[in-house]
Amino acid sequence: MKLFLKAAIVCVVLAGMNSCKDGSDMSLTTSFNAGRTDFQIPAGKAQLVDWIKVHWDTGDKVAVHPDGKSAVLFTASSAGATTTLSSAMGVNGSQFLMVYPYEASKGISDGKILLNIPAVQKAYKNTFDPSATISVACTDNLAEEAVFDNVLSLIHFSIPAHLSGKVHTVIFESRSGEPLCGDILCNPADMSNEMAPSGESHTSVTLKSAPAMTEGGYYLSIRPCTMATGFKITAILYDKTYYTRELTYRYECEDDFIYNVGEVGSAGWYYTSYDYIVSTVSGIGGVRATSSAVVDGESGQTTWRNPDALAWMSDGRIMVADRGSTTKGGYSLRIFDPVTKTTSTWVTSKEIPEINVPWRMSYNGDNLYIANKNNDHIIKVSPSKESTIIDNDFGETNGIQDITFDNNGDMYVLDRDNHVVYKYAGTDGTSKTIFASTVNPMALESMPEGSMLISDYKGHIFIADKYGNLSQFAGNGTFGHYDGLPENLLSAEVGYVYGFARCTDGTIYFSQWEGNQSDNTITSGSNIRMIVPDAYGNYEFASMITLVGNDEPGFADGKGTDAKLKRPYDLIVNSNQDEIYFSDEYNYVIRKIDVVPVTVKVKYEDIN
Repeated sequence: MKLFLKAAIVCVVLAGMNSCKDGSDMSLTTSFNAGRTDFQIPAGKAQLVDWIKVHWDTGDKVAVHPDGKSAVLFTASSAGATTTLSSAMGVNGSQFLMVYPYEASKGISDGKILLNIPAVQKAYKNTFDPSATISVACTDNLAEEAVFDNVLSLIHFSIPAHLSGKVHTVIFESRSGEPLCGDILCNPADMSNEMAPSGESHTSVTLKSAPAMTEGGYYLSIRPCTMATGFKITAILYDKTYYTRELTYRYECEDDFIYNVGEVGSAGWYYTSYDYIVSTVSGIGGVRATSSAVVDGESGQTTWRNPDALAWMSDGRIMVADRGSTTKGGYSLRIFDPVTKTTSTWVTSKEIPEINVPWRMSYNGDNLYIANKNNDHIIKVSPSKESTIIDNDFGETNGIQDITFDNNGDMYVLDRDNHVVYKYAGTDGTSKTIFASTVNPMALESMPEGSMLISDYKGHIFIADKYGNLSQFAGNGTFGHYDGLPENLLSAEVGYVYGFARCTDGTIYFSQWEGNQSDNTITSGSNIRMIVPDAYGNYEFASMITLVGNDEPGFADGKGTDAKLKRPYDLIVNSNQDEIYFSDEYNYVIRKIDVVPVTVKVKYEDIN
């Protein structure tokens, strides 16, 4: 049964009169009363806790279309089951089509209301996103109360206590591709709907929350329809793991009804986590190349001096800076092929004498730019191995350690011993300005909108905005490898961070180790970790997760914390984020992390 309360009629008549289409006169109406129906609750289904959001709230904005014309804004003057809707303009006509919220209305077409159901909705505990749950009304007499009916179906799920504060995104999708949101045409006479021709259309609805959802019930809104082969619902956690449930038979959703799809992570759901498996792909663990030569070749034959910087080449191979000098070849840039797992030397400091301890490097177009630490140079090397010194005016500090580019192609250079990060317009060495300052910076990573991540020797990670202003990004001031609380980067511990890799979805991977920087003694953990942004891709509620490595430095392949590393330096990640390569400097090898999903069915005993 649809329920609403009646209230006294309130109409305001202005002195002026307007002529109607049939020649009769009608007063310009600037306010009228409106009621709303409650959502229906089928047997065994969930219900809203307090019903508040199926009533009016003060300030609710409603679109009123008189005789198929453009919308006029009316605003609710009070909260409750009924309210007075008022307008500064007023309307007259013989037929009025109405939409709440105002922003959902996109016009009138052949007596139907063109609406937009958002594909991304905001999570509210125990109720629904008011901007995503649309109601409509139709009347030819504003002297009577206009009753607004709920256009959509509500999908209800609940977050249990053990997942409270961990689920930030829920995706509901039709298995056979029926549109669930977008631009729809709704006939207010019978509440039927169809997708608007050439309009926006989506087969899934995403509910987001930052911070993550806490224990309780949540709702998302979908278009009433029949899903021929059912639906799939996915709940994504702060650490990228997720729960799924699928219903594989015909599922019908009517307007004005609530449908309960259960408790996330309960028996019958599936849980997907990830194994992070470390393997050595080039070099012999613990065996350093002799000072007279390094050896190229297949994985188990190759030797390294000090593998450091890594950079993706355009053909999918990896350029590696081997900064441990040898008598035969000097410092070298070497290429590792992930397909054949072979290593070959590309160029040495014998061929390009300017190369002296290549620390970090970055591609800009086809050219390779090198932070050349001991000569305090920035060197550009072309694909044909022609070298150009871009900037050598840093003083004699031996502290040029990192180089990166922002989305505009501007170059940034980290100078450890001068305690600054420089910015260049493009790669013009004469345009150098100080971008940011901090004591002993160590590594750089370009972030959106011209900002930069900067690590230092004190176990901090800072973010510098586009103006160079620093703020703490991660770390609680204690040197270590504790991940801290979910969605609180400032509760985590951080060690020496020498390498970052940021992916297109905002995930940041970094390498770290702990020890004595002055004599390179490694005393504790060597790890690869990641920072996962919140539901909206921001870092205010981001989380830190350790992927591999443990408290004991050493050499061992294996899964997760079973693997042992010894001062990992740089790292790079493929576009699918299922392969991570890193240089393990004091094990003298290049290593790989395979990210392998593992899915299990949740059983009753798993949650009790």
